[in-house]
Amino acid sequence: MRRIIFIGTIHCGVTDEKELELLLSNYKPNQLLVEIAQEDLDNKKLKPYPPEMVFGYKWAKKHKIQVNGFDSPINVLKEGLTAEHRKRILDKQLAIIKKYNWKDFNKKYYCKKIGFYREYIDVEKNKRRNEEMVKNIEILIQTRGIIVVLTGAGNLTYFEKHVKDTEFPLRYPK
Repeated sequence: MRRIIFIGTIHCGVTDEKELELLLSNYKPNQLLVEIAQEDLDNKKLKPYPPEMVFGYKWAKKHKIQVNGFDSPINVLKEGLTAEHRKRILDKQLAIIKKYNWKDFNKKYYCKKIGFYREYIDVEKNKRRNEEMVKNIEILIQTRGIIVVLTGAGNLTYFEKHVKDTEFPLRYPK
């Protein structure tokens, strides 16, 4: 038996680690996939990654759970964006996000509230990145057991369409 569970997070440091730990502990995964490139996991290059992904990696290691990375190294931002642009995007997102719980952004309705950042995304690069991440996930989910995939909430719609036989418990709560 194989069970694949996707949990969407918010990358800008607002995913509550205690809540995330409780979710992970409740699912008791045999394998955890994090949105970090496998090469960077292998080389312990974790600094540039979102804190909740690093937390997930460390949680899995602590609990002796197999952990793998599935991220693609493709930078999806449009050419020419400055640090000021990036800060403006982050500030706008944080102003919206802090009104909600990070888990709310698993639902399409809430995720659309922070979708304005897409004006800064190169659509073709984003498509290639998503395709690469799906390929990486498909390779990694060949094992039996419970597999939890931690990813940015903005990726959930794509993964829902392209990765078969999966669960999105925070997207469709019972």
